[in-house]
Amino acid sequence: MFQFLNLSMPKVSFVSFKILMVLLVVTISFTSCNDDDDDDTEPAMTTKTIADIVVEGNDFSSLEAALIKADLVTVFQGSTEYTVFAPTNAAFEAFLTANNLTLETVPVPLLTSVLQQHVVAGEVKSSALSDGQIVPTLNADVFLNVGISAGSVMINNATVTQADVDASNGVIHVVNQVILP
Repeated sequence: MFQFLNLSMPKVSFVSFKILMVLLVVTISFTSCNDDDDDDTEPAMTTKTIADIVVEGNDFSSLEAALIKADLVTVFQGSTEYTVFAPTNAAFEAFLTANNLTLETVPVPLLTSVLQQHVVAGEVKSSALSDGQIVPTLNADVFLNVGISAGSVMINNATVTQADVDASNGVIHVVNQVILP
């Protein structure tokens, strides 16, 4: 049967050899199928959408109210990927105060336009941003200018205070001001 085996070898040794080989193959198979990898370089996928994160976030109630008023919440509940530069409550308050507005009095078309200039189609992680980069927004008239200096990331007039908040449908970067064109 096998030319390389010594046929004078006792049968017990050959059977033991076969059993040993089967055990070795089974052991290697189970070891290689182990899903308990020690490689933690990939973060766990989140099931929360951008809308979920905004609703649950302590510092996004103004953004949530603005999205509701502009009827944009469902956009961020879907599966289409977006990058949102999310202004904090303080950022919204400063913007509204500077323009003598409140969330109740701001016209919906203006609010929609302002919100759209905080959103980029597709997922753009902070590692994909580069100094001097110009990024189109969902507001076709507004582009974001990226500035990176001494570890600080600026998007037009706003500073990113927290980057790469993962969502199932994109990513959020928290900014300290409402982004102006």
